[in-house]
Amino acid sequence: MKKIILIAGLLLCGIAQAQITVTGNGEAITEGQTFTFNTLDAETATLDLHFTNTSTESVNIKMKVLSISNNTAGTSLQFCIDPQCFFSISEGSTVPSNPQSGLTLEAGASSTGDNHFWSSYTGDNESMSVSYTLAIITVDGSGNELNQLISFNYVYSSTANINDFEALQNAGISLESTIIKNNMEINAQQNASLELYNMNGQLIKSVTISTGNQSIDLSSLSSAIYIARFATEDNKTSQIRVVKQ
Repeated sequence: MKKIILIAGLLLCGIAQAQITVTGNGEAITEGQTFTFNTLDAETATLDLHFTNTSTESVNIKMKVLSISNNTAGTSLQFCIDPQCFFSISEGSTVPSNPQSGLTLEAGASSTGDNHFWSSYTGDNESMSVSYTLAIITVDGSGNELNQLISFNYVYSSTANINDFEALQNAGISLESTIIKNNMEINAQQNASLELYNMNGQLIKSVTISTGNQSIDLSSLSSAIYIARFATEDNKTSQIRVVKQ
C-alpha cells in the first residue's frame, strides 16, 4: 500500500511540474538552458519571462535564485516578478515576497506585467563570466516551496562568442551536448587536452583526450556552469561553456 501511495505521489508531482510553460524572450525554456549575453545593455541583455498555466487549477509561482558566480554582493541587477522587483539578491532569494503567495495564475491564464531578469554587473573578476542559476517554483498560500518547475542560467560574458561550436569544430573537437548529467561525450579528430574551470577561474579538472569518440566522467562535479578549454596537438585552442546538472 505504501508503494502505491509513493508511486501516486510521484505521478502527481510530475503532473504538477508540467502545469506551467515558461518562455524567455519569446522562446520556450528547456531545463538547464543557458542564456549568454556579451553586453550589459538593458534592451539587449534583459531576459523577459512569460508564464502560462496549462492546468485546470490556479497555481502560485515565484522565481528563485539557486546560485550566483562572480557577483559576491549580488547587486547591479533586476530580479522581477510582477508586482515586485529586487535590485540585490543572494542564493535562496525569491520574488515576489509580497504577496507571500507569489504570482497567482488562474487555470489557462498567462502572466502580464513586468517579469524579467537583467544583470549590469561586470564581475568581481572582470576577466571571468558572471552567472546566475535561477528557477521557477510553485508555492502554497504562505509562500512555502512546493515544486521546482524549471531551472535555467543567465550568463554575462564580455567575450561571449555565439560561434563557440564552430570554433570547436575548427579545432577538430565536437561535443554531443553542452548540458551534462554525468558524462561529457566528445569526438576528437586528434589528440588534445581538456581543462575545466569554474566561473571564478579555478581549474577544476584536467583530462587527456585521444583521437576518436570518448566519454569523460564528470559525475563528481557540482552542478554549475563551467568553462571547457581544449588544446589540440597542433596548438589549436577553443573554449565553450558547459552546464553540469
